[in-house]
Amino acid sequence: MPSAAIPDQLKIGIVGAGPASLILANILQKHLIPFSIFESSPELRTQGGSLDLHPESGQFAIKEAGLWEQFVKHARPECDVIKIVTLNGEVLWDENGDDKQDVKEEEKFDGRPEIDRMALATLMFENLKEGSVKFGRKLREAVPSAEGEGKYDLHFADGYGSF
Repeated sequence: MPSAAIPDQLKIGIVGAGPASLILANILQKHLIPFSIFESSPELRTQGGSLDLHPESGQFAIKEAGLWEQFVKHARPECDVIKIVTLNGEVLWDENGDDKQDVKEEEKFDGRPEIDRMALATLMFENLKEGSVKFGRKLREAVPSAEGEGKYDLHFADGYGSF
């Protein structure tokens, strides 16, 4: 939808600042669609380990958001390969092998490269406009809005009003 066709009163509330929410927010921001993210934690959470991003989903979204260059700096494409090692750690066979050194940069990411969850969340968060993420806002309930079908009012705990 072109940004000129977006109604001024449109408000999109995203609950939670996990990877899916942050990538959605980056895509909305790229297309000048207003939004706010509401996260119950006081800061970005560090839970979880590495994530592998598939070309048709996670990588596609990263590219759509315009974050590919930042992603490549932190991703580990070599995590999606097979290595055979001895008990002492000597590498007997490495799918990356010497023949992979001449591979083009974009081809290194044809598989499912891994990235640390916090590195991914941080690069997506830092790309958002300041104030886009409201920390310490725990959703209490979402109720149908009187403004019309498909619209909801978000009510927050801890004395925060509604959105």
